[in-house]
Formats: sequence, structure tokens, C-alpha cells
Amino acid sequence: MPLFSCLTIEGFGGKDDPRTVIRLRASINAACRVAAGDRRTSYHATDERITIGIAGPDARDRIADLRRQLTRMSRNRGWVITEELR
Repeated sequence: MPLFSCLTIEGFGGKDDPRTVIRLRASINAACRVAAGDRRTSYHATDERITIGIAGPDARDRIADLRRQLTRMSRNRGWVITEELR
């Protein structure tokens, strides 16, 4: 079973109106699907946090690409993005 490399985005709670949060989550989901390609993924979300995992031998690179993309989206939003690379 392949290990997952993970990325966590924190800081959604109460900072934007609910419609904006829904659009942001949809954009994050789309970015995750593109970054993962055909790799196995995991996804866990709460009101404050989203954790995305990607499996496979190139998962570290895919998570790094996803982080770069999400960093552009997170400007001026106060998100904290962390990685757990395996």
C-alpha cells in the first residue's frame, strides 16, 4: 500500500461569507483533482480545515505543486498551509 503525502489548509472559519467559502472549497477540490491525476487520494474537511492526501511514488512532487497553486489562492485570506511529505 503506497504512503500518502498530505497537505492541510487551515483558516476557513468565519472569515468569508458562506458563498465565498463554497467557491473556495470547490476551487481547492478542483486543484486537488488536477494535482492527483489518476493517483489515489484522501480528503477530510471540517469548517476550519481541509486535509488532502495523494498516494504514489511522485506524491511529494504532486503535493508541492498543489501547495504552490493553493498559495496563490490563499493570498490575503490568512490560511495556513502545511505539508506532511512521506
